Amino acid sequence: MAISDLTSFFSRLVHYPSFNVIYGHRGVGKSSFLFQLALTNLSARKKIIIMPNRSYHIKIICRLLKGYSKNLRKNLIIKTINDNPRELILLLARIENDGLSRCLLILDDVIPLRFYIAREWNQKLARAIGLITPLLLSLLNHEISIWISAPELSGFPLPRRWQFFIEMTNKFYRLRRIRRIRELFLVKLTNLPKNGDYWDITPKDLRIETVLLGRFILTERGFIPIAQEES
Repeated sequence: MAISDLTSFFSRLVHYPSFNVIYGHRGVGKSSFLFQLALTNLSARKKIIIMPNRSYHIKIICRLLKGYSKNLRKNLIIKTINDNPRELILLLARIENDGLSRCLLILDDVIPLRFYIAREWNQKLARAIGLITPLLLSLLNHEISIWISAPELSGFPLPRRWQFFIEMTNKFYRLRRIRRIRELFLVKLTNLPKNGDYWDITPKDLRIETVLLGRFILTERGFIPIAQEES
């Protein structure tokens, strides 16, 4: 089915409360997608973007902001953080304490890269993740729609640390690149262990079902939908 209105398409993806993971390989456009998701949103009382304090992300958001009216930007809050989990913890705690409801929270590339690499784990990182997880789950009690980006596994269409994310949500979205085209899929994971069962499962044991939601071209202005025939 053709996507004739990008704003309406993005709005259908946002539900309160919800925890959503969008993943894909580096350079596929996860940051642009998430920033547009926030910029086009009309239903949230507050739209909060937390992103790394890096020139790459700052250039993307500054470029996209030029294409949207002040009316769409008035409820937008942008926070940048360094590669320090403590900064993310403090921001999440502040949002939780503020008691915001019906808020859209974008977490783009804010989980430290070493979280996704087993050999990089240490006690300090484990403690930080142990604080971040309950804060995220607590925010869902305030009718907040959380979107977080994650890198994709090499050779398998799942996010890295998918075992961590599956404990928090079943809402996964995958961005795939085919030359200049980007495809967005809703991903459903089945054949998971039942509650209380011993967890001894590899990606190959999962059943992965995908639904194509849209096809786009990624430009300087962000994602532009490509008309697609209804199959």
